[in-house]
Amino acid sequence: MAEDSKAQRALAKARDRAEEAELRARQAEEIAAVAQLAADEARAAADEARAKAERARKKRRRAKDKLARTREKLDRAERKIDKWKRRARSQAAQAEVLRALNHQLTVGYREGRSADAAALHFAAEAINAFAADAVALRSIHPESEYADYADHLTFRLRQNLIEARQFLDEQGEVARAADLADLLNGLPPDNTHR
Repeated sequence: MAEDSKAQRALAKARDRAEEAELRARQAEEIAAVAQLAADEARAAADEARAKAERARKKRRRAKDKLARTREKLDRAERKIDKWKRRARSQAAQAEVLRALNHQLTVGYREGRSADAAALHFAAEAINAFAADAVALRSIHPESEYADYADHLTFRLRQNLIEARQFLDEQGEVARAADLADLLNGLPPDNTHR
């Protein structure tokens, strides 16, 4: 009888220990599950941080590339502005030359102060070159005031030459009038509508 009671107590104690062990095992599993969840969250956060850092790197690289392209575009624009400033200065200087030639080939020639036909045609070649440059300038830069100015001066030159030729014809200066006629024929087409 005493042995049965002792065995029962031992069995109960073993059962209690088994239940405690099972409880501790469940608690350990719960702790492990919580730890696994925390690890998964930490891994996801790390992945997100890496992705965010990569996006930031790409964004910085794109911004740097865009800045480089903008600087190149600015450099090209500045070079173009410098080019047009130089061309404008050149056109202004040529316009002064053309104005002087206009007078030399018309008023001066008509009054007998420019009787050298070779000099006359040299000046005419300069005028033709200037007019051709003005045509080229207009095709590149239609808003250029110098292209318009060149057209205006060649238009005035044409009118003055016609008047001078008529005057010389009236005065009997047939040869000199013929020189002016040749010069008129050598002028570029009239590009004005003035």
